[in-house]
Amino acid sequence: MSGSLHLPGASGDARSGNGSKSMRGGRPQGDALRRFGDAKKRMGDIFVDLEGYVAELVDSFVQLSADYDFVETSQVQEAQHNRNSITVIQTMLKRDHMKVVFFGRTSNGKSTVINAMLHSRVLPAGMGHTTSCFLQVEASPDDETFIMTENTKD
Repeated sequence: MSGSLHLPGASGDARSGNGSKSMRGGRPQGDALRRFGDAKKRMGDIFVDLEGYVAELVDSFVQLSADYDFVETSQVQEAQHNRNSITVIQTMLKRDHMKVVFFGRTSNGKSTVINAMLHSRVLPAGMGHTTSCFLQVEASPDDETFIMTENTKD
């Protein structure tokens, strides 16, 4: 059994119908998601700057290596590898969706962690409760909360 659970703004109390506040400290629902988005954007900006610096370093290494044989080939290759790694990270940061997988033994707190991240009790948790299925939790652009099961289109 698997399904999707869409939440308004990815946080908030889905059971109470409270459309503007979460269960924790009265913060607005989108606050956690907004902070994540802001942090993701800042990280992206940092990697854009970093890519520029590393690109400049690679160009300097190539020029110095060609003109004076001053820089070892291994250093040029390492700098180029770092530049490629930065490009891969930037590609990952540009994605709209990020996948996080929780796995572990029964009743070890996976659903509790997800509920804490969402600032809402959307998954069964506690003694005697078990999720026992694969779930996909996504933010919803509107204030509608719904559950999709495996063989449905709506």
